[in-house]
Amino acid sequence: MIDQQLVAMAVERMGPECREAAQQEARQRGMTVGDVVMEECLGDIHSQLYALRHRKPRLEVLEGGRA
Repeated sequence: MIDQQLVAMAVERMGPECREAAQQEARQRGMTVGDVVMEECLGDIHSQLYALRHRKPRLEVLEGGRA
């Protein structure tokens, strides 16, 4: 389950460039950095679930992650 603690840990582990990009997007959208990161995580999960609905399930490999 994705919760605020997990998101905070993800933000801490982000590289400086990624963190700055998330902070900039958060400022532009009036959100917290955690919300931006959580939204991105949920988008990745959504695309994976969508991929599983196809006749021939396929998983996408995420950068720095596993399928």
